[in-house]
Amino acid sequence: MENSVGGRRRGTTRHSAEDQALDQIAKEAEARLAAKRQARAEAREIRMRELERQQREAEETADKVYDIYSTPVCVFFVVVVNIVCRFLQHELKEVEDKFRKAMIANAQLDNEKAAAAYQVELLKDRLEEMDENHSQLNEQGLVIVGGEYSSSGEDDEQTDCGKQQRKPPKRALVSAQVAEVLEKIFDHNVRLKKFVEQRNELLDELNRVKLELEEERTRNRGGGGANRRLANGPLTADGPCSGLDDLEEVQREANKLISDYKFRLQKADQDNSTLQATVARLESQVVRYKTAAEVAEKVEDDLKAEKRKLQREYRESQARVEELETAHSHLQKRLDKLKNAKSALLKEL
Repeated sequence: MENSVGGRRRGTTRHSAEDQALDQIAKEAEARLAAKRQARAEAREIRMRELERQQREAEETADKVYDIYSTPVCVFFVVVVNIVCRFLQHELKEVEDKFRKAMIANAQLDNEKAAAAYQVELLKDRLEEMDENHSQLNEQGLVIVGGEYSSSGEDDEQTDCGKQQRKPPKRALVSAQVAEVLEKIFDHNVRLKKFVEQRNELLDELNRVKLELEEERTRNRGGGGANRRLANGPLTADGPCSGLDDLEEVQREANKLISDYKFRLQKADQDNSTLQATVARLESQVVRYKTAAEVAEKVEDDLKAEKRKLQREYRESQARVEELETAHSHLQKRLDKLKNAKSALLKEL
């Protein structure tokens, strides 16, 4: 029994010590709370006193200003101040107008700068396209023809048959084989021109020889009576016979020359027809190559336009992505600020 009683006493003493500690903690907390309340009350009283003092000073200042403005000098001073204020307001309006004009000019300069930047981008794109085209031309072995044949086109404006005018060929982008064909056509045109000139010369020479022959025949017919009279008179050693021999010799030479000229004319006509057939064949090839080149250029222009469109869309998408990233970073900063404010409010509560 004694042991049990002793155990109960120790338990009560332990509980009493814990109660005393809790009471002490509660008293200390109440003391701190009271001190805080007292400090807050003192601070509130100090703020109220400060507000009352500021209000009294404001009232006293207003009374002093009213007393000062009641005098004539102060009225004049107020008028001057009003005039100065109006002048300053006018100056402020002028400054605002100037500022507005400067802003408009700045906006115009920004627009011009944007337009110039766009032009620079276009020029860069064109330069890149030209570099790519040049590299492609070098890789594929293409050449530009047409400019060097303008003079020949001007020389061949009129031909012997028909005197037809030909337009000078334009510059074109063709392969090396087509360029060789065009060079051959140019050479054939030159040779054809030479043959036409030779043919014209031969025709002129033939006409001249025919005229000489006709004149000679006319002279011979005119001299027939004289020869007959000489035949009735005394014959010389070789008078009439030598005249007839010379006439026959001249006629034989003229016939030989005429036949030679006819042969050369026929040969020139054959060469001319051959060259015309070759030129026609080469011109058909050139037309076919030009058609293919025009189709290729059209496809290339379409591809270039599509490329420029895609590049423009790519730049616009990049600008849009940058704007979205900037907006995202701004919203992220605002979210971080809100989180910090929320955490601070939670800490204060």
